[in-house]
Amino acid sequence: MEEVFRTAQGVSVPSVRGLCSGYREEGREGETVFTVSLTAPRQEELLRHFCRGLREPAYFTLELPVIEGEALPRGQERLLYDVYYLDGCTRPVLDALLDRYAELLCSDGLVRFGFASHEERDEIYVSDYKVIQVYTAAPGRTREILKGMGVPFKEDLRTLWDAVDEQHPAELSLVEAEEEWIFDIPENLKDAGMYLSGRREE
Repeated sequence: MEEVFRTAQGVSVPSVRGLCSGYREEGREGETVFTVSLTAPRQEELLRHFCRGLREPAYFTLELPVIEGEALPRGQERLLYDVYYLDGCTRPVLDALLDRYAELLCSDGLVRFGFASHEERDEIYVSDYKVIQVYTAAPGRTREILKGMGVPFKEDLRTLWDAVDEQHPAELSLVEAEEEWIFDIPENLKDAGMYLSGRREE
């Protein structure tokens, strides 16, 4: 049965015509960069598979836009982000983070986030519109994960980045899950060691 591509709850685009789950690869200076487009219901699955194989200790990155209100107007670009880190994560900690926050992180339209190893170049990063990127020096593991999930390689992959432009803007909005918002996460994880690294302008 042909897949029906679904965007995250907090991401609204005029059309998903021509979009499907898939990935492409690009080699860059000793590492491979995977760009992965996944229908929203399968994003958490990829995150869990990837985090299970991260070499410990790992870290969690959280990027929160500096905004007023609960949504960005159509076509408005985000320019400022507060960047937070939670270092020294063991596998049980990664599992606990995903158990508590995966639904919120994968649903919200404004947050960017990722998980990576302190010990080697191995990172998964969920960027704008929930397009996923993997940066790794050992691409075989990511290929095996994607193959096991039935996600095909597509040289001409189209992502939500390709579906949005000035004439066809996206609308990104906050999402609540279990009575929590993305802006609650830093305070909730403060005692566990989450800290503000700085503010980034783009």
